[in-house]
Amino acid sequence: MDVLEHMTLEQARPAAALADLPVPRDMQSLRRALTIVAREILSVMIQPDYLALLRMIIAESTRFPQLGQMFKEAVPKRGLTVVMTVVQQAREYKVVDEVDVDAVTHALVGGLLTYALLDVFFAGEDAPPLAMERADAVVEIMLRALAPREFVS
Repeated sequence: MDVLEHMTLEQARPAAALADLPVPRDMQSLRRALTIVAREILSVMIQPDYLALLRMIIAESTRFPQLGQMFKEAVPKRGLTVVMTVVQQAREYKVVDEVDVDAVTHALVGGLLTYALLDVFFAGEDAPPLAMERADAVVEIMLRALAPREFVS
């Protein structure tokens, strides 16, 4: 479990960046907060140690089902919680319309995970460095989906 916790967003650099997230009181501060979170999550996901751990979890989870649950609690759940908190705050401040916070959170983190898996994890040692701008692009798509709609009568 200690190895799993070390690979989470509790590491010093991500933890420091996430501790200073702006409260999303408008679209600009929401963009900043989500961009910081997305870049930190993606940077953790593409670390060689994290990818090695993920390979081991995938390989051994059928023999040790509790390993998958421990991984879920120690790694993805924490990143999801940070994103969910930001989106909930944005909803409370009426920056975004009423949204399914869980679905938005999973969509954003899922977009990041797709880049980490397809462009790094499965590419192996031949993978070119993944640009953090991919996290920015995922955030921009989410912001377009979250932007309040003007209702025309």
